[in-house]
Amino acid sequence: METECILQAIRAQAAAQPDAPAVLHVDGAARLSYSYGRLIRDAYATARHLRSSAGLAKDGVVGLLSDEAPGVVIGFLAIAMACGVVVPLDPGAPEARLAALLEDSAASLVLCDASWVAPIRSKLRSAGEPLSMLHMVALETALAGGGESGSAVGGGSCSAVGDEWSPPSGSSLCHLIYTSGSTGRPKAVAVRHAALHAYCAAKLRAHA
Repeated sequence: METECILQAIRAQAAAQPDAPAVLHVDGAARLSYSYGRLIRDAYATARHLRSSAGLAKDGVVGLLSDEAPGVVIGFLAIAMACGVVVPLDPGAPEARLAALLEDSAASLVLCDASWVAPIRSKLRSAGEPLSMLHMVALETALAGGGESGSAVGGGSCSAVGDEWSPPSGSSLCHLIYTSGSTGRPKAVAVRHAALHAYCAAKLRAHA
């Protein structure tokens, strides 16, 4: 039966072709390539840190911000592995929009590049309590603190913390996308795992 969780599809690809390229980031002359095996290992390690050290609860909301494609993909997968909900953030967004998104979504923490921890914290400080106290987690710290596990590639649960947590189902909330707010306060559009899987499957069929 076709899975409704994109995590399971990516894990299956990592098990079948761990060295195949999954993400390519090009910045001028610099090229950074991530294999499926590395992508899953790094996402698993980050997810473990989010659950065990950062205290992310099941269905907890996490703001995600990264300048590079691998960081965005690893962060997205890690939050989903930890059974969390992603709120993508724009590093160039004004303070008011960042505050509105994090407040409306009731985010429990922000996962971002280490270089963005201080600037985002500074932006949120002007928003006052409780956003000024929001937990900030650097992607680099989460990756280093989560370690690696061979069980992350192939078979088993998508869970980042063991068999006591089930992988996200198709009906589980995956991420929140916010409107521009040009006509008022930004409004959230909730996207579930089944919808994301269907979208990705359609894109693959279209480009096959």
